[in-house]
Amino acid sequence: MGVCRYVYNLFIATNLDNYRNGTHEYMSGYDFSKWLNNDYRKSNSDKLWIWEVSSKAVKKAIMNADKAYKDFMKGRKGFVSTTQQSERFNGRTVQGENPDVRLGTFQGMRLCSEKI
Repeated sequence: MGVCRYVYNLFIATNLDNYRNGTHEYMSGYDFSKWLNNDYRKSNSDKLWIWEVSSKAVKKAIMNADKAYKDFMKGRKGFVSTTQQSERFNGRTVQGENPDVRLGTFQGMRLCSEKI
C-alpha cells in the first residue's frame, strides 16, 4: 500500500505545485502516468521500487487522486488530503508473522491457518 500512497501524494503535489506556481497547467491522470513511467523513472533511479508492484494498483491510485483533485477544484469536495487515503476494499487483519497484513475478502475463499 505504500507505493500507491506515494504515487497518490506525488500526483496531488505535482498538480498543486503547477497551480501554485501560476502555470495552472493541470496534468491529468493519464498524462501523469506517462510522465511517471518515462520522465520521472529516468530522473529518479533511487525510486525503482515503484515499478515492483502491480501496475494496475498504481494506475488505480493515480485515477483516485485525479478524481479527488478534480472534485476539489470544482468545489464538490474539501481539500485533497495527501496523508490519508481510505481503503476501497473490505479487508481483515490476519494474525501471523506480520499482523499488519490485510487481505481483501473474496467470495468462496478460505484462509488456511497452517503454514505451508
